[in-house]
Amino acid sequence: MASLSVRARGYLLINYVPALYRDNPLVVIPTTSHTHIRIKLSALPNEGVSDDVNVSIQAPLPNDLTKACSDLIREFVIKVFNEVGFRGNVSIKVSSSKPQQLKLIYVLTTNYLINLLCGELTKELIDSICSLDKLLKLGNDVLALRYTTLCRGRPMIWRLGEGYLCHESKVVVDIEKIFYVPCRDGCVNEAVIKEFPNSITNALVHLVGAAGIEIFRKLNYSSDYLKSLLKIVGSLNYLVLNDEVAHELIKLYSRELCDIRSDERYCIITQDIGNVAEVISFRITY
Repeated sequence: MASLSVRARGYLLINYVPALYRDNPLVVIPTTSHTHIRIKLSALPNEGVSDDVNVSIQAPLPNDLTKACSDLIREFVIKVFNEVGFRGNVSIKVSSSKPQQLKLIYVLTTNYLINLLCGELTKELIDSICSLDKLLKLGNDVLALRYTTLCRGRPMIWRLGEGYLCHESKVVVDIEKIFYVPCRDGCVNEAVIKEFPNSITNALVHLVGAAGIEIFRKLNYSSDYLKSLLKIVGSLNYLVLNDEVAHELIKLYSRELCDIRSDERYCIITQDIGNVAEVISFRITY
């Protein structure tokens, strides 16, 4: 039997707009939150016994989202077992006292599972893991989070096909609240996106990418300028969301903005795996 118990640092991806994503650079910042992950793995003694994958998540998440995240982790584990020809039982327990994004829980848990099976994560190994994420129809936001382990607690900018760059800054995000809004019919208003002429779509895509690069450049500066850059990303996510979800999110966003009384508090609108949109409020410390 092999086992692992870790206290994993959290991360926040702050400039992802999936409907307007064309391999734009993505910025990820470490957080003050930590997730406790315990994994026990044992090989099966004979062919007559079925694999057992048990996933338990204890975090301040709605029950339906906890189940969605557990199911996704379970599906990943089964695919890994099939790929490497391993048959066994795995018990995974994840706990966090602070709110986390679903994609982060998924990435941290599965990264450490691969670490237990294959040893220390290298870029080449992470490249292989990402191929499984694509089979599960997960986006580049998940792929970007995979590579944070290589920056060892530092901010990172990543772009598909170009790799990652670690920031020298010691900037850390302190997530205060995450509001989860389920998207019953999907988060994105696909019909509106398709009606945009190429001139508008291209301009919006360029804006997302340019804002991400500028955010990475200005991480060392706590200012209204950085807040404005984050508003660009939040506004673009709001633009592409369907009306029902957008209406609910803007109420939460406005309420959080009304609570902001200092330059150190920030607020973003973003999207998560499992058809969930989010409003996240946080502070940046240096």
